[in-house]
Amino acid sequence: MTFVQVGANCGTYECAVCGEPIWADQKKFQWRGVVVEPSPATFRLLARNYANASERVSAVNAAVCGADGPATLYVDAAHPT
Repeated sequence: MTFVQVGANCGTYECAVCGEPIWADQKKFQWRGVVVEPSPATFRLLARNYANASERVSAVNAAVCGADGPATLYVDAAHPT
């Protein structure tokens, strides 16, 4: 199985607000894929959580949108991750 998860949050069920649909299965079945997270603080957690799977899963600190170029990311200061 190959996957792309956009807005991956921090990569584990424990720290995802609405649950994590990929984490357990990618570990259990050794899936290959890409996890994408735009928030730098959250991305640091994501990269750390996927470090043991780095041969299979690439973590990318970027936003995905309909146009090329810079964009503004608004982060809630009370909940930065």
